[in-house]
Amino acid sequence: VRRVLRLYQVQSIANGAVRLELSSGAVPYPSKPSVIDIQPPFKLDVVLGGRRINVVTAGSDADFRALNTRSAEEQATPRNQYQQKYLEETGLPGDLRISEV
Repeated sequence: VRRVLRLYQVQSIANGAVRLELSSGAVPYPSKPSVIDIQPPFKLDVVLGGRRINVVTAGSDADFRALNTRSAEEQATPRNQYQQKYLEETGLPGDLRISEV
């Protein structure tokens, strides 16, 4: 069974009244579970007063890079892989993951 995760980077503004959430899917490599492959969909949401507003959803890394005004050369680079150095696995929101590209 292949585990599919959803990773979030959250930036809180104005004491949490506004949150920016950048998220993507992630799949551990079967042969090396400490390495994860970042997967679509890629999303950027704004959470304002408890209301989630989707700003961007991209079905591929190249599409998301194009939306970030990256050059054609930058858009063509391979997807990032992340080596996990530390991972909390409580299954609760806020589990900490420390990794390097």
